[in-house]
Amino acid sequence: MRCLVTAGADAVRIWYLKPEDLIAEVQARSLRNLTRPEWEFYLDGMPYRKTCPNLQDEPVESDESKDEPTASQQ
Repeated sequence: MRCLVTAGADAVRIWYLKPEDLIAEVQARSLRNLTRPEWEFYLDGMPYRKTCPNLQDEPVESDESKDEPTASQQ
């Protein structure tokens, strides 16, 4: 993996230089696949597929959570 590390007064950041490295990092940190509503919000127009092949299929949303936006939608 190739990356660029930068440091400032209050933060150190890692910048991934290849898209496949970024994808691998996201998949390693993910706890679940996107739900269909999340997929449509972020990737509208693309056919649904598992974002992390090593995790279970699409998570099931409860009836209560369907009406509540995710933190990123607020």
